[in-house]
Amino acid sequence: MQDAIGNNEVAVGFHLAGFVDVDARKLPTFYHVRNVDGTFVHYDFHEFIIGQDFPPQALADNQMYITRNGDYGAYAALAGAVQNALPPSVTIMVRQSPPII
Repeated sequence: MQDAIGNNEVAVGFHLAGFVDVDARKLPTFYHVRNVDGTFVHYDFHEFIIGQDFPPQALADNQMYITRNGDYGAYAALAGAVQNALPPSVTIMVRQSPPII
């Protein structure tokens, strides 16, 4: 990937999720491939690295993994405000809704 994109100062990253075999079980895992590190206010560029944001592990029913990285600052603030404003029963329904494709 580094060869294809070269050295640039444009933040590039993507997430890769899937299942891996661990002790005869398929467990979810989650990676973040990126050429920057830092916060949404300031980040530093480097060659592409693969970070394992969520090591393989079992999740309980209705348990979820939420990640935030990249240029998410405004979205994180908005999501937190909405979640705090909603009653708990509505928040649970929103989390259990199927994704919109």
